[in-house]
Amino acid sequence: IKYSERAIEVFPSQPLFFYYGGSAYSSKKNYPKAVSLFESGQKIAGSNMELNVQFLSQLGDTYNSLKLFAKSDSSYEAALKIDSENVHVLNNYSYYLSLRKEKLDKAKKMCEKMLEKSPNEPAYLDTYAWVLYQIKDYENARKYMEKALLKTSDATIVEHYGDVLFQLGNKQEALVQWKKAREGEGYSELLNKKISDKKLYE
Repeated sequence: IKYSERAIEVFPSQPLFFYYGGSAYSSKKNYPKAVSLFESGQKIAGSNMELNVQFLSQLGDTYNSLKLFAKSDSSYEAALKIDSENVHVLNNYSYYLSLRKEKLDKAKKMCEKMLEKSPNEPAYLDTYAWVLYQIKDYENARKYMEKALLKTSDATIVEHYGDVLFQLGNKQEALVQWKKAREGEGYSELLNKKISDKKLYE
């Protein structure tokens, strides 16, 4: 953070330093400061379309962290107007929509486009599975979750898999997966309650 702030002072017309500074503040969960730097950097990114997409993508992520969902969505939309096949934007936008249970048809289409480009990325498979879960297509959600779990043991994905199994009526195996998720990092605040009560909470 200190170095990026110094660089911005010395090179105030270089957008990359705003990007690095914003990313550093975002990693420290200082989201308002991150937004300020990303917005400033995007204004001076000019005709550099790749950099514009990176700024807009980060703004989408950061606004989402601040629960400013309309601003988050509009940032992602602006990024996709420039690069409609950017898999990072397609993934994050569709995942956050799925968490909010909003525009799920749109989220599904974005996931399908994303998986055409990156069919084996575990995070993208999980996002698609979670969109399918939210539209109650549990059997297909299970298939994509299992495909993701061939490549990762990420706790969030393992927990999601447990949720899918529970919805399919396989409650014992769901409990096994929830306990497995607890061994990792990134699981939800509800996981311990799911395990202790042997019930699904959302």
